[in-house]
Amino acid sequence: MQLVELDTDGDEFCLAVVPVGRLKALVARARAAGGRVRAFTGKRVAPPPKPKPAPKPPVRDWTFYARDHESWAVLAHGRGYDVEYVAAPRVKWHAFHTFADARLAAAAMRAMIAGWKADGFARISRAAYDLRPRTGTAYIGWRAPFPRSGEYFLTNKRFVTYFALDGTTLWMTGGDSRKRSFAESQRFDHFADVASAAAAAERERQRWHKPTSRAEVVKLYASSRPGRASRRPR
Repeated sequence: MQLVELDTDGDEFCLAVVPVGRLKALVARARAAGGRVRAFTGKRVAPPPKPKPAPKPPVRDWTFYARDHESWAVLAHGRGYDVEYVAAPRVKWHAFHTFADARLAAAAMRAMIAGWKADGFARISRAAYDLRPRTGTAYIGWRAPFPRSGEYFLTNKRFVTYFALDGTTLWMTGGDSRKRSFAESQRFDHFADVASAAAAAERERQRWHKPTSRAEVVKLYASSRPGRASRRPR
């Protein structure tokens, strides 16, 4: 079907829809009667403007700080930042921080870096960092001391989940007793108020429904046989 406009000698214009196969005959009859038919084919319609490409977000990269055999790395992103600590070859862990506001995240990261510098860490380039001793893999089976406060949960008689609420911050981590790892990956959720943090803690408490104690976790790790993945890199 084709949309057409019928132009007569009057002041009115009529729109009609006709079969495409009869369009030529209609045009011929209109011309013979002194009128005009204009078909809306879209050929004269200007193409829509091309959308402007969205601005690319700034490229962010890790920054590195080192002191003797220790190093810190930090990567900022939106409302948070990621941290990696390495004391090769036996210690390595990661922490992931999220905040309610990007400005709070930026301020916390600046304060954290200032603390590193006060402890004698100096910023180094990626090239210098790449030349430092390596741990081999992202996760090496490192185990942190088990905190005496907080809550422990056990899954499949093997996997330990831990979290602790400190004001507006919920700290979560865990480990695999067979790999003898604990707290290699840590998450810190920084909420806007205490009530929001407490609600998040309650959600986690309901999710990990099998609570256990620190004493039971210590006993579990002591009795578990280490697997291949728990061997330290040489």
